[in-house]
Amino acid sequence: MKKQEAINLLKAFFNAKEIPIDELNEDNNYFQIQLETEIVAFNYRLNEDAFTVSSLIYQFHDQPKPQVLNAIELEAEKEMYYQIQYEPENKTLYVTKTYTTNVSEELFIKEVDEIISTSKKWSSETLDHIASKVFHPEEIN
Repeated sequence: MKKQEAINLLKAFFNAKEIPIDELNEDNNYFQIQLETEIVAFNYRLNEDAFTVSSLIYQFHDQPKPQVLNAIELEAEKEMYYQIQYEPENKTLYVTKTYTTNVSEELFIKEVDEIISTSKKWSSETLDHIASKVFHPEEIN
């Protein structure tokens, strides 16, 4: 995906969400916005011609225990369309999708909305379930 294609998709998303386009600096390769309670990041990687959309699920205060990361990884395998990614350098968990080819504006907007929904589900339900499995396995049926 070329950078101008990514910018066009981003503009379409901004328009659909009624976010002022003047917040979009086309010279940057990274954009972050807050939609209600969700943080969404858009990152264009010039060296790969790839455009990644990420929505923050959770930021850990401390490095999570290995068994928590293992449980997250097992649960993440159930996600068929989006990737669940843990970034150890900032202790954050994201839902991500990377685009290497252009898609329609309608599909892009729909998928960003789904990424945000998946992030909300993970932060409100899935992480609680994972924590229960790891720290209180006797309570799981």
